[in-house]
Formats: sequence, C-alpha cells, structure tokens
Amino acid sequence: FTYPTLKSCCARRKDIEGAVGFMQEMERAGIRPNEVSYGAVIDACAKNGDTDKAAEWLDKMVGADMSPGEIAYTSLISSCAKRNDAAGAATWFQRMLDAGVAPSVEACNAAISACAAACDQAGAAVWFDRMQDDSLVPDVVSYNAIVNSHAKAEDPSGAGKWLDRMEQAAVSPNIITFNTVIGAYARIGDPDSLASVLDRMSQAGFEPNFVTWTSMISACANSCPQRPAAAERIIKQMLQQGERPTRSTLKALAHAVGWRRRNELVKDL
Repeated sequence: FTYPTLKSCCARRKDIEGAVGFMQEMERAGIRPNEVSYGAVIDACAKNGDTDKAAEWLDKMVGADMSPGEIAYTSLISSCAKRNDAAGAATWFQRMLDAGVAPSVEACNAAISACAAACDQAGAAVWFDRMQDDSLVPDVVSYNAIVNSHAKAEDPSGAGKWLDRMEQAAVSPNIITFNTVIGAYARIGDPDSLASVLDRMSQAGFEPNFVTWTSMISACANSCPQRPAAAERIIKQMLQQGERPTRSTLKALAHAVGWRRRNELVKDL
C-alpha cells in the first residue's frame, strides 16, 4: 500500500486520526504530501462532519503551495450539509469559485443537500436553477436532494411536483426518490396520496422495501381517523413478502393498532 492509498482507506472509514497519522508518517519519512494526500485528510474530516478541521487542512494545503480542486471543496460543502449549515455551504461554494475552480454537479448537489437538511426548499431551488444556469445537467442525486428538501419541510405536494418535473426531464426516479415522497405523505397522515405514489413506484419497476412498508403503516397511524385495519393488512403483506419489520416498523404498527394487537400480529417473529 502507498501512503495516499492508506489515507484514502482512512477517509472512507471516516478515520480522521488514521488519515492524519499517515500524513505525519509521510513527513517523518521525508515524503512530501501531494494533493491526493491532503484531499484524503480533508475528506475524512468532512465525512465526520468536522468542517472546521477540514477547513484547517485545506488551508494547510494552500499554505503548501497546492491548489485544492473541486473534490476538496465539495467535501467541505458536503460537511456543511451534515451540520444543516446551508449558509456555510454557500460560503464554501463561493470560496471555490473565488479560487477559480469551476463548479460541478457534485458540488451543486452538496449545496442543495445542505438546504434540504435545513428544510430550506427555496434555497434548494435556487441552487438547482444555478446549476442549470452554469450549463450543468441535474442528475438523480440533484432531484432527490430537492425532493428531500420538501419532504423534510412536510411539504409532500411540493416533493411530488419535483417527482413530476424529474420524470419530465427524462431523469429516472430511483427507490430513494419514491420512498422520500411516500415518507412525506406518511408523516402528514395521507395514506390515499401515498397509495398513488406507490402505484407510480410499482409502474417504474420497484418493489416496496422495509422503508416503504414502514411509511405505509405510519400513514395509517398518522391518519385522522386512524386506519388500524389497513395497518394490519399492510403488516401481513409485508410478512408474506418475506420482509422483516424493523423497530421503526413495529413502533408505527403499535401506534396504529395498539401495543397488544401489535404483539399478536408479530408474535411469531
């Protein structure tokens, strides 16, 4: 293994101490760290949501007469998203531009995700439009991020409109897209609208997974009035499909049918 490879492994494992340790070993061995070395440490810090530490290493990289690239800046923008810091993401995006680094789809996606984490649908839409203004083509991650911004703000209708817009743009939704919209309807207790999205998901060739099943049961629990009979049908279908309920599934089921009935339904698990 080379030092950069080992540091990259640490970055994937979110091991800041390991990545920094290998950097220090390189310096003791008289090996000058390169852009890949610094990038691995920055990425490890960013994946842990430690934006301050990532920024510190980016500054060290600049101090070593190296120019951070788009990947390093995207790591910092993503780190801000983990902290629900949309303003911080915007600051690092601007710093990237000021450094003469052209934005990428990945950098814009990270900025959209930062807005989504902060429940800022308007901000997410601004970044999406900016991406297109820069002649960048939004991908499934771009759309999923903006759909998520509406879902987190409990705006399933808005999430559904972006699902429509996604399909109109010939970008194929994935299971994450559908589950995000389904989850948004579940949180507001609208099982009928959820069923409509579920039909679209089926038509797109996707089978429900444990996230889908849990949202379906949650929709019954959150509905007014509640729909315990429907929740029972769903859990039985889930079990027949060989899908094992998670703790979240069982909690939602208890909310819909009561703890005693929940225990009766899943007694053989």
